[in-house]
Amino acid sequence: MKSKKNKSPNSRAVKQARLATALAFSISSLLLALSNISLYAQTGASQMSTAIENSKTDISGIFQSLSDVILVIGAIVGLVGGIQVFVKWNRGERDINKEIAAWGGSCVFLLIMGTILKTAFGL
Repeated sequence: MKSKKNKSPNSRAVKQARLATALAFSISSLLLALSNISLYAQTGASQMSTAIENSKTDISGIFQSLSDVILVIGAIVGLVGGIQVFVKWNRGERDINKEIAAWGGSCVFLLIMGTILKTAFGL
């Protein structure tokens, strides 16, 4: 009976040691494979920098146009909101303060977003 009790702790220790060895081997193999991939990625660095510069100029043009579109949408929303508030005011509705705040807030939000896009991306 005593020999069976002594074998189980030793067999656990052996299993844990084998598991730790296998884990260390798999991690080191993974790191070796990833370092090899990163070395292959460095061969076209000059081409990548040229592509990044080209995409930067393309994106700056797109964001300039997007900023202008947002300002136009803000103007259209402001006109529609102004007309709706005017119609409600002429109907005699007394609670138009909520409408003014909602439409005005959306216009201000769109105007600020156009400015934030320009400053966030350095345009």
